[in-house]
Amino acid sequence: MKIPRLAQQHWTVTASGCLLALWLITLVLWRVELDNTSQFENLFRVIYWLVFSATFIVTTLWTRFTHQKRDQQRLRFSIVASVAAIIYWQFGVFITDAYYLLELRAWVARTGLAIVFVIGLAWTVYGLEIASQFYEQQRRKGRATDQEVGHSGGEKRTCWNPLDPAAWFLGQRSQRLNQSILGLVNYAAMFILAALFFARLQGCSDIYELPSGGGQDKAIRQVVKIQKIERKKYILNPFSAVLFNVPPIEDVKLQLVELTKHAYEIGQGEGEGAGFAGGTKRGKVRFIRLEYAGGDW
Repeated sequence: MKIPRLAQQHWTVTASGCLLALWLITLVLWRVELDNTSQFENLFRVIYWLVFSATFIVTTLWTRFTHQKRDQQRLRFSIVASVAAIIYWQFGVFITDAYYLLELRAWVARTGLAIVFVIGLAWTVYGLEIASQFYEQQRRKGRATDQEVGHSGGEKRTCWNPLDPAAWFLGQRSQRLNQSILGLVNYAAMFILAALFFARLQGCSDIYELPSGGGQDKAIRQVVKIQKIERKKYILNPFSAVLFNVPPIEDVKLQLVELTKHAYEIGQGEGEGAGFAGGTKRGKVRFIRLEYAGGDW
């Protein structure tokens, strides 16, 4: 039995939508770095690789398919290309983060953020244009209907809709320009707030963690050094008026100095709990140099 073409497209769109929803959930879990605080760390990493790789492949196929028919369905191609840009951006950040390419990851994150900003701005301008044309068309239809009926237009109402160029706060001149400027300001503000919110999820922050340790718990070795202290020997004049309370020469006091030493070395032994407490595989020992150009240092 042959499945109708419309049913095939419906099934494909539904499966792609479910995969996109799964990708969003996985992206949030990866952003909050749940794998670093869970005992199922390796399982989370496998899930990340599977979901992100599958989404990358499906997105590539969808982009190629819609690109072939972009002349007939340009809007659909634009939507798919915009979503693909976001998925490719996050996939690049994930790959560079998985291989600890921190400098390249930062460059990919910033470049992708700029590209997403431009794409969102383009869709904002497109939406404002479509909405403006729709409301102007509705207004022309209303005026034509009033003329046919013979009404003079009646009482003029105040418009508060920012998508309508006839809104009162857009002024009487250059209404389209004022609407575009207002849309740009609002879009930039919302984009900055969204970027700040996602930045709090620690996905693009540099990791300052201790490296992971191994080995079994070991008792701290105590090294005891015995230091012999000898008091000075005084030669006294028995007829002197000064009295010294001199202890016997044989009285020698011992002063014990305890030194502790951690004998652990990285990679020693097996098991968890020893080594660097709370360390992860992402962590590393850093030697940070601060450079200051002032003359008072």
